Amino acid sequence: MNSSIERNQNNLRYGVDDNPNLATKILLGFQHIFAAFGGIIVVPLIISSSLGFDISTSTSVISASILAAGIATIIQAKGMGRAGAKVACIMGTDFTFVSPAISVGSVLGLPGIIGATILGAFFEIILSYFIKPLMKL
Repeated sequence: MNSSIERNQNNLRYGVDDNPNLATKILLGFQHIFAAFGGIIVVPLIISSSLGFDISTSTSVISASILAAGIATIIQAKGMGRAGAKVACIMGTDFTFVSPAISVGSVLGLPGIIGATILGAFFEIILSYFIKPLMKL
């Protein structure tokens, strides 16, 4: 079916292969950033307030979250070697990690959260090598 007919039936303004003008791209880009930015900021705020961090530490945690989201977004969008899907999307934090971070942080503080995150990342990297064989199941 023709993409313009398909688009009209689904009430879509743009199709997958369409290229809007620059002003529309900028406007939609800002909309996307504002939608994702709240989620990137809220998770460190919840963790910082739950653990009673001071203003300086909370600011550092939020800044680190924004920096990590930016680096992950660049890697995901541009691709670096085998990493990155080359998809235009904003990477950010997830509310799944709030409870474990608060649990670890209440016992070991911010260094414990950072250590658990690094350990979890290595664990995830190792498990990623087993996804392809498990997909056959």
